[in-house]
Amino acid sequence: MNGIKKNFIFNIALTLLNSIFPVVVFSYTARIMGPVYIGRAQFILSIAQYFCLFASLGIPFYGIREVARIKDNPQLLSKFTSEMLTISIATSILMSLAFYVFILNVTFISKDINAYWIASLMVSLNFFAVDWFFSGIQDFKFITIRSLMVKLTCVVLVVLTVKEPNDFLWYVSVLVLATVGNNLLNIQALKKKGHIKFQGLDIKRHFKPVLLIFGTSLAISLYQVFDTILLRLLSNDETVGYYVAAVKINKLVLPFIISLGTVLIPAISGIIGKNDKTALNKLISISFSFISLVSIPIGVLFFLYAGEIIALFSGDQFTSAIIAAKIMSPLCFIIGLSNLYGLQILTSAKKDKEVLFSVIGGVIISICLNVILVPIYKQNGAAWANIGCELFVTAVAFYYARKFFSIGFNYKYLGTLILPCLFFVPIYILVTSLFPHKDIVVLLAGVFISILLYFIVQLFLLKNEIALMIMNTVKNSVIKA
Repeated sequence: MNGIKKNFIFNIALTLLNSIFPVVVFSYTARIMGPVYIGRAQFILSIAQYFCLFASLGIPFYGIREVARIKDNPQLLSKFTSEMLTISIATSILMSLAFYVFILNVTFISKDINAYWIASLMVSLNFFAVDWFFSGIQDFKFITIRSLMVKLTCVVLVVLTVKEPNDFLWYVSVLVLATVGNNLLNIQALKKKGHIKFQGLDIKRHFKPVLLIFGTSLAISLYQVFDTILLRLLSNDETVGYYVAAVKINKLVLPFIISLGTVLIPAISGIIGKNDKTALNKLISISFSFISLVSIPIGVLFFLYAGEIIALFSGDQFTSAIIAAKIMSPLCFIIGLSNLYGLQILTSAKKDKEVLFSVIGGVIISICLNVILVPIYKQNGAAWANIGCELFVTAVAFYYARKFFSIGFNYKYLGTLILPCLFFVPIYILVTSLFPHKDIVVLLAGVFISILLYFIVQLFLLKNEIALMIMNTVKNSVIKA
């Protein structure tokens, strides 16, 4: 458990970086570029991410699981890592060629063709994306330090290069660098560990599990990334800009909520392999409690303060994103549970077919709802489609997780989290009446008072075990520092 706590702290630091970086970059560039250029950039990157997805196959998830299982055997670990890299190099070359063909033959992208060539670097260098190795050996310290270096560099570059809407290419370049920079540092660190040896490899044995997990990854991305592409095809760049603003706001703290799950996946994989049901149920209970403790108050706060958050982080040009942001306010809780039941439990237990079924259903619902709702309600319709497909995926994943592992749903615990959140409403009414037209003051005062009240109730009145554990972990870290 001490190892899990240590990795959790590093992962929290990484999560803060992953949350702060897009907000800082988006807040700065949104005011300069406006919703149209933001929408264009997001559409281009979404296209490139699809080609990266095909280049990755199912290696990111499969790699974490298998590295966690064999990390104590250097010979097996070296062989497995080299086999994954061989597959990645081959698929990256193929998908790079496919992306070049796409750029040269699709006419509607001609006005942004230079941006697409820049984005192609994400596909060409995708085989350097070996986060799965460092996550599998639970080296979250390296991942955190590496991400800090790259993200700080990118923030500085954005400020230096993006001064007006015509700096659109610089904006795309920096976002591409954020991915490519991580990948280059990854492969350099991997070489130093001496785990790359292209001899005596058995690549064929990985095809079936990798392709099965790839099917799941593809289906997940179809409703997590394809919504942006589908929205652009059904509407325009401006609508995409509003939707992206709403999504970024609601997913701002999502990495923090699922950070514990990232640390627990290797641990859960090992426990399932040992068939230790007591330890498994304990870890699942901790994960469920943490996700609920953090995501429920955040969802309520996002709903109440959506207008102030949009105004602060995106500017007045993005007021049309407020309703979509309110609609998607439950996303953190829903996706948090989906991550628990689907990724942490079912994927760790090698129940890849069940995960695939749940996400394929989510894809079908996403496409149908987007086609029906987007032409009428635009970004708000896309927001409802997002909620609908995430609810379906979570519900099906929970059904299978309970079927295989007899997992319950603690409604009583959820009640102890929801009731204190009811006080957020009068606090919001009070601060908005005291500080009219002062978005920053309203947001800072309202959120601070609400969170303070919430955790006072959880720590001192309800004696919430997870809240106490977090407080003790942070306290001990500060003392040691």
